[in-house]
Amino acid sequence: MSAHTLRFGNFELDTRVGELRRDGRTVKLQPQPMKMLVVLAQRAGQVVTREELQSAVWGHDTVVDYDNGLNWSVRKIRETLGDDPLNPRFIETVPRKGYRFVAPVISPAAATAPRAAGRWFMRPRTLRVAIVLAVCCVLLGGGLLQQRWPGARPTTIVVLPFDNLTGNTGQDFLATAATDQVITGVGSRRGLNVIDRMTAAKLKRSEECIIRIGEQLRADFVVEGSLVGPADAPLITAGIYRVHDNTKLWAGQIPIGPDRGMSAYQLIAAKIGAIAQ
Repeated sequence: MSAHTLRFGNFELDTRVGELRRDGRTVKLQPQPMKMLVVLAQRAGQVVTREELQSAVWGHDTVVDYDNGLNWSVRKIRETLGDDPLNPRFIETVPRKGYRFVAPVISPAAATAPRAAGRWFMRPRTLRVAIVLAVCCVLLGGGLLQQRWPGARPTTIVVLPFDNLTGNTGQDFLATAATDQVITGVGSRRGLNVIDRMTAAKLKRSEECIIRIGEQLRADFVVEGSLVGPADAPLITAGIYRVHDNTKLWAGQIPIGPDRGMSAYQLIAAKIGAIAQ
């Protein structure tokens, strides 16, 4: 192994030339994601803050949109490694802090470290006991997990508070009602978990980008919406975003009124449920 090569999974990363190989074949990765991957892999097991990554990838003199640049770079790394942000094998998002490389990394020092003199053998009886204990631990652990999580991890949705863009503050209550009705509609669907409105509101007020909010709350999808149009004939406009690849999956505009407001909210909730499930 080269003195500059790190191994993880079936990948090799040459940190000197910035080259990534999978099973011996070179894998293409853009310069900024490559720099970020090198930093994360070299500090495997540690939380690397977004500020540290910003400095390492772009320096202090470059003027760019760092948040979107970091999010884009992480997505590219995950796509290249085949990583799932919901069940990460390589890069874990640490909400409000940064990222951690969680895969075991074999460094040149570890690969070339001298082995202890002699060999150590486990007696057959001791080996059998150890195997039995290991199996019991696995079975017990599985039982405990099933008790705490009887089913698969539910899909998590963040419905951001709808904005009142009608210009009439008297319609604020309607925007709030729209948010609550959509949250209620989505939350009633089996297998979907909805973040409470107050938590979502706090993050929205921080002016974080939509996908960043989703990452911080470990959500799978983010829904944003607003109340638009004239006060006597308002419309609900909404969009649904998938967090892990920053993709807008649906956008629509639905008229509401005294006789059909509930159906508009139900339609949006049903659309969210269909996409998320």
